[in-house]
Amino acid sequence: MTMTRTQDQVRHDAINLTKIVKRLETSVDEEDWNTRTPGSRQKQWLKAQNVLYGIQYSRSLLQNVTAHDGGSGVLQEGSSETIFWATLCEKLDRMDKFISKVNEESKPQPRPLKPILSTLPLPQSRKPEVTSIPSDHGINDAAKNAVEESRSNRSRSQDLLLDSSDTILSEEAYRPMASSNPSATLLPPSIPSTSETPSKVSAQPAFLDASHALQTGLSDQLLLMAQQLKRNAQHFSGSLAKDQGVLQETGEKIEENFGTMQKERVRLRDHSGKSRGTTWLVMLSIVVVFASFFLMFFVIRLT
Repeated sequence: MTMTRTQDQVRHDAINLTKIVKRLETSVDEEDWNTRTPGSRQKQWLKAQNVLYGIQYSRSLLQNVTAHDGGSGVLQEGSSETIFWATLCEKLDRMDKFISKVNEESKPQPRPLKPILSTLPLPQSRKPEVTSIPSDHGINDAAKNAVEESRSNRSRSQDLLLDSSDTILSEEAYRPMASSNPSATLLPPSIPSTSETPSKVSAQPAFLDASHALQTGLSDQLLLMAQQLKRNAQHFSGSLAKDQGVLQETGEKIEENFGTMQKERVRLRDHSGKSRGTTWLVMLSIVVVFASFFLMFFVIRLT
């Protein structure tokens, strides 16, 4: 079974080999390889690559066919297999040599890249910035302004809250801050003397600006939070009032339904008692009628 399948595969390879070689010969003969214009150079190189791939695949098929001991059974009568495969091999060698030469001649040349270094701008040196040394009076004024703005922002945030009975910090929490020296909370313990370097002295206004910006941002956020809380509280109070009205109405309807159900229950109980008594009375009447009928029948029969 395996031997038969192998012979079939070799026969198919031989048939495919002859067809591929004929197709390659036709494509090589029809193409004009001598005229190489700038527009057709790329096209010829691609076609040469395709032909070289077909030649390589044909060589692999030829190797598979010739390696088989038995014949393929596709040759014509009067021809030898060895001569046939040798002829195909010569054709492939001739086409390979010619197409390889065409491939080398029509191969696209790499374009030189433009230098990028010449297009980059030259770096420009920056002049050192001269920072002025602030005076002690300016530092104290900036500290006082920052403290006053923080107090005003704190008072505005307290006014926007709902009630004074809510969880708000008492005034006693702010007494130590109000009684303490404002400049001592924002400035270092000692003002630097003129003998210190300019970088240390110029760092103090930056610290004051940063603290001032931080306090301003926190106060704005507190104002927004207080407004949002107030709106949320008003919305929740309105929703609770509506829900309370709906609950009261529902409770009244439930009470009315409960009373109606109790009345209907009593009425059904009375009606069931009366209907039960009436049913037994009717059944007893029927039994008495049947008994009297049979009794009269027997009396008539006997007499």
